[in-house]
Amino acid sequence: MLFSINEEDKTASVIDRISKTKDVLIPRSVKYQDRDFIVTSIRKHAFSNDRFLKTIRFSPDSEVRFIGDSAFQHSKIKNIEIPKSVCELNNSLCNGTPELTRVTVDPANKCYKNDEKNPNLILGKSDKKVTILMFLYLQVEIFLMLQFHQVLKKLRNAHLMEQKLHI
Repeated sequence: MLFSINEEDKTASVIDRISKTKDVLIPRSVKYQDRDFIVTSIRKHAFSNDRFLKTIRFSPDSEVRFIGDSAFQHSKIKNIEIPKSVCELNNSLCNGTPELTRVTVDPANKCYKNDEKNPNLILGKSDKKVTILMFLYLQVEIFLMLQFHQVLKKLRNAHLMEQKLHI
């Protein structure tokens, strides 16, 4: 993997990778010039167009807080494990990832969780104890689009009925 190093705050960001391994483990830290730098983010497009990538995992003590825009766009990724430290996911995180079948959020994550009834949904936790849909992937997206279409159809029918009542 390639990292961008911030010497001032001793952090690192994943910016790309050069290996062709299927499974990637994001480490807690990287060593550069005999100093440790804590990995805190995966930058925009870090794994975009990666034909070999299948799984992303994080070290158990991960401090990654942010996963950038289109980080896995058009890759062949199948599984992502979101660590407890992540509190910012970009909505377009997995655009164009038709092989993605599972995204698992660490149960200790304070910002996101898998939906209890449908583990294919990723929900954001708000401070008002209301869950907000933050992210979903292909199989669920199709289901929600069908559900949304049915709701729109009902609303159109209700609107037509309301017009008829006013005539």
